[in-house]
Amino acid sequence: MTAPSKSYIRALLLGILATSNLAAGEIDYTGLEALFGEPVTASATGKPQRVSDAPVTMAIITADEIQRSGAIDIPQILRRLAGVDVTRNFRGQADVGIRGYNQPLSNRLLVLVNGRQVYMDNLGMVQWHSFPVQLAEIKQIEVVRGPNTSLFGFNAASGVINIITYNPLHDDVDILETRVGDRDFGEVTGIATIGDGERFGIRVSGGGTHMDGFPRDDFSRPVADEDALEREAVNLDAQLEISDIDGLRLEVGYSRQAADMLVTTHNSANIEVYNRSFRLGYTRDSDVLGVVTAQFYRNESDFDLIFSRFGGPLQDTDTIRNRLHVFQLSMLRTFGPRHTIRFGAEARRTNLRNRVVGTGSGRFTMDIVAVNALWDWQLADRWTMTNAVRVDNWKTDRDGGTNLADSKLNLSLADYDRTDSEYSYNSSLVYRAGTDTTYRITAARGLHIPSLAELSRAIVNPVLENYGNPHLDAESNTTYELGLDHRLVEPGVDVGAVVFYQEIDDLIVQTITTTGAGNAKTDVTFENVGRSNAYGLEVSASGVLHDRLRWQTTYTLMQIEDKIDTGNAGFVHFDSNQPKHRVNLGLGYRVGRWVIDADWHYVRAVTYKATVIDLANSSRTAELDDYVIMNVNLAYDISDNTRISLSGYNLLQEHRERPRFHIVGAAGGGNELDRSVFATLRHRF
Repeated sequence: MTAPSKSYIRALLLGILATSNLAAGEIDYTGLEALFGEPVTASATGKPQRVSDAPVTMAIITADEIQRSGAIDIPQILRRLAGVDVTRNFRGQADVGIRGYNQPLSNRLLVLVNGRQVYMDNLGMVQWHSFPVQLAEIKQIEVVRGPNTSLFGFNAASGVINIITYNPLHDDVDILETRVGDRDFGEVTGIATIGDGERFGIRVSGGGTHMDGFPRDDFSRPVADEDALEREAVNLDAQLEISDIDGLRLEVGYSRQAADMLVTTHNSANIEVYNRSFRLGYTRDSDVLGVVTAQFYRNESDFDLIFSRFGGPLQDTDTIRNRLHVFQLSMLRTFGPRHTIRFGAEARRTNLRNRVVGTGSGRFTMDIVAVNALWDWQLADRWTMTNAVRVDNWKTDRDGGTNLADSKLNLSLADYDRTDSEYSYNSSLVYRAGTDTTYRITAARGLHIPSLAELSRAIVNPVLENYGNPHLDAESNTTYELGLDHRLVEPGVDVGAVVFYQEIDDLIVQTITTTGAGNAKTDVTFENVGRSNAYGLEVSASGVLHDRLRWQTTYTLMQIEDKIDTGNAGFVHFDSNQPKHRVNLGLGYRVGRWVIDADWHYVRAVTYKATVIDLANSSRTAELDDYVIMNVNLAYDISDNTRISLSGYNLLQEHRERPRFHIVGAAGGGNELDRSVFATLRHRF
């Protein structure tokens, strides 16, 4: 059977768009993938389309790729992609950035699970083991590079990780998996689905993980090596088709994560995070209004930070409670075969309550109202233009807590009451030069609205004040890029290339003023320090030989130039800390019941500069060598439903990916990431 033509597929997709329920979390991705022979996305514009036709630079990681890789967490599999910067500080913690500017507790990335935000508003960061879903229930991971606030939503300043799980109405997923390994690693996962396949489906999942850490440098108060990662999670996902045009989807999740962590001042800590989530989505396919979707979700997180302060004993120094409520409404409608319009509105309230050493408790609240619009216009058979815009208006308020009248910024509670607005946009022109070649030119402006901690955090003791800055402006990322996707039909090779230039204005960084004349305490806060420019090249190629050998390779060039205001240059180190070159290679081979998958990752050396808390000197430097990571997974299919596998992580060399420093004093080094081996047994019922 020959593959359908591209024009036929586009026409069929428009037909689907006009007659089907298209809420991003409720689409039958499995059916669309089977029809078109490749993964399909609907997250950028709301309508199903090939990745090469989307108005954004996107890559999709499939469930099959996740399973074949033997990865035990999402950052491990994200490392394979061009433009994605994964830095692992401990085996249970990684920071993920897109197109540079990665840092401890990286906070410029929007991460979604079925349309629900899963990055944490308190610090704007992502704890990758705190999601309630299991790896085995993920249908696909969409990775979008570049600013996409107007298309995807709040905090999509540098990119988007959009995690889509199997749909319980369309996908019967029943799995029991157990994994054991060295360093006292143990993991168990269970997933069960029930339903009639037509009107309702329910999936329940749960799992737990335990792992000890890697060897540590000899600090005066190192974090204990035992229990470096503990995780438990349960999730319920249910979908009900009320009628042919009305549908509901309910998700309820709980997770607990306890892990080692590297904080923004490059010292190590222990964290314990409890997350609870609730999401209810409703979709109606209306003849008049088109596809109308509404969703409400609530995220609750309790975040305990435990670390050694000034060489003293480990202690609970910071507890942050964060509550987020979001309501979103959108309308998607087609006008003939060439025009798709989407309107949306969002209301969100997020608050942070501190219980910190040396202060009373206080609550900081941010209310945001946003509106957005998209117009997708097929200008001609080969040309499509997509334009989107979003406006965010936010208001902040602090209720109680410490009055920081003696801080560097001389803050009072009145300073935390503020109103501001910002806009973002995405504009793209896609040209299909033939059935297998697509060109894309885009311009976009995305926003990083400061996190709650950046605006309001307060820790006070006799020698230190660590506080947010309510006067911060939103950080904006303006990016221009030119992309090419091309399929070489005869050898079956897909190639892609993107060149881009980006400029970040009102760059937000953490600043530290040490003790000295006129400054009785060390002040740690956040400030807008200027701007930073970057340009880069992302190249990828992949293919299949003789239906057995899969291969893929990517190369990333990233060059950053910081342009910082006078007096703040000592706090900004993105240009020195960003590896200029990254190369990834992956190979997979199947013969009979045996499957082997391997990936290699090369990262260029850097001279890493860090800002740390110190009474006298807040600057540190560490030389980080080039390193190569090799991961291998060897699997054997005992039957069509049972697979056993042996996987190794970082098999070539111990290495450091980021330094850590003691909170006081010059001692420093880094956490050595050592080799790990795991054995996995998976059975599908």
